[in-house]
Amino acid sequence: MTGLRGRRNAAFESFDFAKGRAELKRRRQANLERLPELLDQFAQRLAAAGGAVHLAKDAAEACDIIGQLCWNAGSGLPSGRRMVVTKSKSMATEEIGLNDYLEGLGMEVVETDLGERMVQLTHT
Repeated sequence: MTGLRGRRNAAFESFDFAKGRAELKRRRQANLERLPELLDQFAQRLAAAGGAVHLAKDAAEACDIIGQLCWNAGSGLPSGRRMVVTKSKSMATEEIGLNDYLEGLGMEVVETDLGERMVQLTHT
């Protein structure tokens, strides 16, 4: 068999999945052991690019931090204008209930993911 399918099958035939899984587990553990160092490195690089890392101990604190960031970003809006928050699809934001939280603060949340936006529009 030639072509893409043949090359794919040949690649899988010679791949040792048990060895691959073991290597991935080893790398994951090595990175977990270095997690504080890696997080610090990320925070420094993000700061150098003009960003900031915000750490939260739980979902409520994460929502509070994000809500405050949104309020600060929208503080220059003319009086009476409703703040619109545009966010990307993220399972983490769904798990912490961010949309409901921001809407409870009077903000309009707009999803950028087409599927999520369709779901959002059918629930309003």
